[in-house]
Amino acid sequence: MPEFVGYISLIVLFICVLGPLFRVIPLPLQTILVLGTILNLLVGGVALALNGAGLAAILSMPTQVHGNIILLPIMALLSGFLMAGALEHSGAFDALRLIVAKAQRTPLGLAGTVVLIVQIPTVFAMPCGRIQAAALLPVVMGLGPEGIGLLRVRQMVVLVGALAVNCAASCGPSQIGGIGQIGEGIIGQLRFLQMPQEFGIMIGTAFTALFLCYFTTQLDLDENIRLRDRDHAEEKRELQLTAPLSGYASLLIFLVCLTGSVFGLFGKTPITTVLIAGTVLIMILSGTGIQAVVSGIVLHPVTALIAGFLMAGSLSVTGGFEVLGTLVRAMGQHTFFGLAGMAVLFIQLETIVPMPCGRILAAALLPVVFALGPKTISGSMAIGLFNETQITVLLAAFIVNAAASCGPSPIGGVGTIAEGIIRSEIGYLRSAQSFGIMMLMSPMAAVSMRFLQLEKDPMSGSNLLTIGVLMGGLFAVSCLVLRLMRPSGKLVKGKKMATILAFLIGGAFSGAVIAFAMDFRTPGELLQGALGGVLSAVLLLLT
Repeated sequence: MPEFVGYISLIVLFICVLGPLFRVIPLPLQTILVLGTILNLLVGGVALALNGAGLAAILSMPTQVHGNIILLPIMALLSGFLMAGALEHSGAFDALRLIVAKAQRTPLGLAGTVVLIVQIPTVFAMPCGRIQAAALLPVVMGLGPEGIGLLRVRQMVVLVGALAVNCAASCGPSQIGGIGQIGEGIIGQLRFLQMPQEFGIMIGTAFTALFLCYFTTQLDLDENIRLRDRDHAEEKRELQLTAPLSGYASLLIFLVCLTGSVFGLFGKTPITTVLIAGTVLIMILSGTGIQAVVSGIVLHPVTALIAGFLMAGSLSVTGGFEVLGTLVRAMGQHTFFGLAGMAVLFIQLETIVPMPCGRILAAALLPVVFALGPKTISGSMAIGLFNETQITVLLAAFIVNAAASCGPSPIGGVGTIAEGIIRSEIGYLRSAQSFGIMMLMSPMAAVSMRFLQLEKDPMSGSNLLTIGVLMGGLFAVSCLVLRLMRPSGKLVKGKKMATILAFLIGGAFSGAVIAFAMDFRTPGELLQGALGGVLSAVLLLLT
């Protein structure tokens, strides 16, 4: 395949991705990706014909594209949606809402309950964060001014924004069709990426809440949020929730299926088989029909995943991956960003260009990630820019970033659902979610993968000290930025300038931490990582 075809296919990919984001192409993203795939095949076919290739080589191109589709995440995604449909119609989500609502009367109190609500999506990770959002947002609404009035408007904004980014990110570590399973399917190690992602999500969610508290809601809350606090004199109402017994039983079956698969209690039985068996059992216990179960399938992430795989296949056939790898190598070796800076920029790419489903770009770009590694991982596709440790750390941070990017996406992401709940304009929560993902979620996943998952002796004193210094540094810088750059403080005046400074400082430090976790340890490499973080922050602010 001529090299210029690879450049054309990359240009087509960028147009397909950026067109919907900037409202230039008024078509569904999946449709655009499929059309882009067809265009790449047509260009590739014409180029082969001009080069004298036979008809058989040209006609084999669609087959090669279809061969790029990885069945494991698609099957797990569909079985997860079937399970979600069974849970919904059996009353399991009602039972979960009731459990959460009653938790405030326990020693957890209201504060512990809202923390539990925010982290539940990652604890019970489903194949798409919209499932948990649909189940938990009614609970949050019931606690706010339009419900029993336990939470004020500012608290609602913080809770809803943090919950949205946790819901979005939760599909990364999900073992029932999550984005991480695309990577795990390629390397053949299930659950290998789960723990680092969960760790990063937990910490990143907390600092998203802090950003919302100290930044987003500081100056113009009343102008941007159409919710209003209730009169304190108004009598508080009770939140009326009920759940059938079958709902509790179904929830228990789901937990058994999930924990059994995660901890290997069912041997080598595929998780899709376990989920289907659990779904059938729930249907029998609750009397749920097949039509109700099938209605749980959410087509958007399924079609997004398939469209992403098709685009990835067209890039592979036309040489787009080779060209992209060459460009990454050239930029890493011949620019002041270096390999460390380019790795940081690549990790943050999905949040810079947030799609309504992180699977879209993940399916298209994960083959590129693997191609950057050594032959022991990437085989004949290997470019060899990174060793095994570096490519694994990059993979963990990239996937959690891809999953979470659905939160701040302005074109149908989970965050837009949350913005509808608090009656705000589209994009009101985006900067806080992007900051949490960039500053802590991705770096913490990288640190966790490098120093806990890959380290031979993770409990050694020196390793624990390294983890403590990196985590403490991220926490300290994050808190310092949030404190000093408050838009209502004395140091910085104005929300826009405060946000810009926070992103630039946070991007630099998080970039250096990611570079360190990838074993780029010299002062020059750490500086390159910081520069990559600054560039990522600038692009996040521009898109």
